[in-house]
Amino acid sequence: MKGALIRALRGLGAFSAVLLIAGYGGMLHPVGDSLAVFRWELSLALGGLAVLIAILGAWRRALVMASLAIVAGAPILMAMQGRAPGTAFTLYQKNIWVGNGQGAAIAADIRASGADIVTLQEVDRRHDPMVDALRQSHPAWQRCFGGIHVFSRFPPASGGGRCLEDRGLAVALLQVETEAGPVWIASVHLSWPWPREQADQSVRIAEAFAALEGPMVVAGDFNMVPWGHAVRRIGRAAGVEPAGPLVATHHIPGLGLPPLRIDHVLVPEGWAASVELRDRLGSDHAGLLARIGL
Repeated sequence: MKGALIRALRGLGAFSAVLLIAGYGGMLHPVGDSLAVFRWELSLALGGLAVLIAILGAWRRALVMASLAIVAGAPILMAMQGRAPGTAFTLYQKNIWVGNGQGAAIAADIRASGADIVTLQEVDRRHDPMVDALRQSHPAWQRCFGGIHVFSRFPPASGGGRCLEDRGLAVALLQVETEAGPVWIASVHLSWPWPREQADQSVRIAEAFAALEGPMVVAGDFNMVPWGHAVRRIGRAAGVEPAGPLVATHHIPGLGLPPLRIDHVLVPEGWAASVELRDRLGSDHAGLLARIGL
């Protein structure tokens, strides 16, 4: 009986380990990013299996499994720790959900947050009153296909605003004059990873961002964890990294699964930046408030 239980746990451990390792292969095939979404959960599962196998006496196998779980999970655990906030400006990020009827509540939450810059995704015509209210408080504005928006209290800089729109991809770009100087603000909404188009979209975004001059802040619903290859590709091209701490933002309705860590604010490397969660307010995504500065 004990031997059969050990073999079953070993099989589960081997399966979890294969999925965990395959999640590092996003640069080879987009399916790697699909698996990377669950790296934290897989590392916890593998660690738990290692404990059970150790209790049953299979110490050598347990040590291998625990080592892999620690290597995969420790960087994520570190990313969940807070960072020093910046003081130059604040940015409010949210995918409001196209069917959300609480636009007025979202506008009120943005005002209450004191955000200088706002990046939104999935804005629909039903949200026109919210957009009108935000344009009064944040007059610099860029809107692009797919309900992608950037609003700013700061005036536009010489780069102005533009849209990256290509084959279903939309990114809103607006360069504004902040206390830290001119900064490009990008609002992005990637598709889901493989078998969807996320990998191809990240290539096109990276190429566009690499051609811009000056520091960037990239915020949005990436539909990907920050360690995914698609996010890291965009980060390298724009010279940005995730603000912390890493928080879970996306609640999948009706499935009872833990929320996913797929909404991010990426800031120039070396800048101080912290993020905090805001309420969902009728969306399936929580909002983020980032405090950013040199």
